[in-house]
Amino acid sequence: MAMKVLQAFLYLCIFDQSSGQPIQVGTYVTQDDLDMASQAAAKAEQACAIASSMTIEDRATARAQLEDASANNILLEIMQAARNQNELQTLAAEKLPGAMIGAAAPLIMFFIILIIYALICCWTACPFCKCCRCCQRQRNIPFLVKLIALVLIGSFVLALVIVSSLSTRGYASAQEGFDVTNCAAATLVNSTFTGQSDPYFLGLIPVLSIFDELEGSLSSGSSFINDLRAILLDTSVITDSVAVATENVNLLASMLSDTRNTAPAGTLHECLACTPLATSLSQVSNALSSGTAAALSAARVEVDNQLSGSSLTTLRASLTGATAPLVELKTTIKSAFAPFVSDTLMEQISEQLNANGTIASVFMIGLALILSLCAMIAVLLWMCWEKSSSPDYADRKQYHKTVHRCACCTWCCSCYYTMLAFFLGGLLTILAVPLASMCLIMEDISSGLLTDISGVMEVDMSGEQGAMMGKMIDQCLKNASGNPRLLDLITVDDVNGNPTTMYDLLVVQTQDQITSQFDQIGATVNSGGGAGIAGSAEFVTLKSMLQTVALDSLMVPSTSYAWESDPDYQGIFLNSEIAPFIASSARCTSETIPMNLGLPKEGEPVSGINAFLSTMTSSYTLSSTSRSPTCAADFTCKALGVGANDLNATDRAACEAARKLMDLKYDMRSRNFKCYHFMRDGVVPCDVSSMSQLGNGAWTGDCKNADGTFTVASYDCDLAAFVQLVQDYGGYLDLVFTRLDGSTTAALNKIQVDLKALPDSNFLSKITTIGNGVTCGFMGDAYQNVVEGLCYGGVWGIKAVASSYTACAVLTLLLIILMYIQWRLALDNVNSNVKILDHTAVVPA
Repeated sequence: MAMKVLQAFLYLCIFDQSSGQPIQVGTYVTQDDLDMASQAAAKAEQACAIASSMTIEDRATARAQLEDASANNILLEIMQAARNQNELQTLAAEKLPGAMIGAAAPLIMFFIILIIYALICCWTACPFCKCCRCCQRQRNIPFLVKLIALVLIGSFVLALVIVSSLSTRGYASAQEGFDVTNCAAATLVNSTFTGQSDPYFLGLIPVLSIFDELEGSLSSGSSFINDLRAILLDTSVITDSVAVATENVNLLASMLSDTRNTAPAGTLHECLACTPLATSLSQVSNALSSGTAAALSAARVEVDNQLSGSSLTTLRASLTGATAPLVELKTTIKSAFAPFVSDTLMEQISEQLNANGTIASVFMIGLALILSLCAMIAVLLWMCWEKSSSPDYADRKQYHKTVHRCACCTWCCSCYYTMLAFFLGGLLTILAVPLASMCLIMEDISSGLLTDISGVMEVDMSGEQGAMMGKMIDQCLKNASGNPRLLDLITVDDVNGNPTTMYDLLVVQTQDQITSQFDQIGATVNSGGGAGIAGSAEFVTLKSMLQTVALDSLMVPSTSYAWESDPDYQGIFLNSEIAPFIASSARCTSETIPMNLGLPKEGEPVSGINAFLSTMTSSYTLSSTSRSPTCAADFTCKALGVGANDLNATDRAACEAARKLMDLKYDMRSRNFKCYHFMRDGVVPCDVSSMSQLGNGAWTGDCKNADGTFTVASYDCDLAAFVQLVQDYGGYLDLVFTRLDGSTTAALNKIQVDLKALPDSNFLSKITTIGNGVTCGFMGDAYQNVVEGLCYGGVWGIKAVASSYTACAVLTLLLIILMYIQWRLALDNVNSNVKILDHTAVVPA
């Protein structure tokens, strides 16, 4: 029985108040499970009403007595030496007999006394065997000696009554121990199957029932999956809107960060507005990624990712895999503890101990009292009525036969009592050896000890499986204060083959990933992130920058270039009227940069190409050549009113440098820039200017491909087209963000409330319940109760009864010796007196 209990608890560790909902029969929960749980609950209530716990007054002493009874834990020694069951049997046959010699001493004494009684005592007591009674003569025993004998017998009688009454304590302890074991076993089954509140454990049946519900919820066509698909489809507009807005922001950012647009090679010009535009665009992008719309979309996408496609298949497989050890555990518990629950094994043992133990105890005590009374009577007769005057001879004393007959009757009956006590004490002592040894193993079980006896227990302690079992034994069975989550102690591989705990696999990687997205929604809304992006300060600034400032008005000669040291352009600084145009823009017209937009040259006028040409005309006679379609005309320099040859060197140098600067302007306006646009389905160029909402809530013209992705392509364009495209994006972004804000408002409640509630009630809350409810703290309490009841109650009680019987036998043996001496003395006096009186009589024993 002890071995079965230990194996059951080990299987508890291999697991490699209830939910409040009615438990129904399903894939993993059978009607037989429900019946056993009901029986366990009733049995626990009934058994624990009799005895739910026991008090061990001196545990150290009781432990020492168990160690003594176990022959120095001989079973552990054999189990540590054996590598399998066959070796266990072989070693047990070799070592147990020698180790149990001490335990068999009372039984050996039984046979010795039986032989002595049969061959010696009975022979010497036989009336026809007087010749065997050596040293026969009449002895006058002083009264003081008889008084001492009376005192010794009285001491023996008192000790005999005391030690024989100790058997009553042993039977009571054994009965209490088995009652406690019965209660602990029934409670264990009840707690394992239906759970308990302190320490909290959900229970196998509720857990398996939840797994049944989860598998049903996650199956294709279930109401949960159908409702989930409907909400995901209904809220897909938010994900589409976020994607459209994000792709447009990214497209504009890519166009503004392309060095072919920001600093065209060979033009010595740079885009002063591109960096501030990129910064403002980044702020809008951050607002988009951290806003409510993105949080809603992320939550929706995460739910879709976790509960659809291959992830759903993997999740179902993980749930199915997690149930395997639970089902195995349930089967093991039912097999190991069925006698405690379904049968009345423990009740029968307790009843037998209560009835037969009491009878045996009363019988032994009664016999001891009768023998004691007989011994006292024999000694008192010996003291007071050993002899009297003879009726035939007035001067002679006659010895009474009653004295030696009473003594003979006492020691003969005491021999039977001694043999019975030695026999019963020996049997119980031998029985206690393996039981006490197994009890010590159960109490001392640990990861190290289990490793030593793993071969015999048929438990694999190698590798990760053994390490897990060791942690479970140390933290579950031997942890008296904690209540660790069992799923934290089980290591499995995730989908990528990386080791992780079962808790992380079921809870963190699924539940937390989804709930964290919904938490982000709440945090975003609470922090003010719920405001629409189209009306945000960041976007209003960006739109103003895009729409009110032409990009080429801030495409000016590079401020980091050393114009004064370049021979081609240093001459322009010789003419104070045209020198300022070294900072002129590539735009034809002059522009004044608006204030409060964060752009360079705010509030300053920036000269354009036309102003540059006009100033040159006022200083020189230009022979211009139109370079259509650009305003940056080519020209030759002449002095005003005279021929070209009349220009002095300084004026000519200034004019030639200006002409070369104009060539740079021409290059800027005529070279190819890189414009970006979408290519719908990789064929049709597209922008969102024609995007509109249909009557059913769907959108058209948003440049998505048929598969929902976006394709971005670049194409060659001139400066004017590039500038116009950037300005157009002020309206494009306004359109996509207006759509995004509308989708956010429409989807907020559906996602934050409806979508969150659906997986939470059907899946996430159940996963969390399993993860936090499958604990193992209850194992330690239950295991300790079983050990205390079975070992410190039952086995200790058996050993106490055995010790009591053995002590009774030893004391009775001393009484036999004393009464035998009295018998011989009294008998010899009678026989000697007969010879003296010339009588020949056979004195019967």
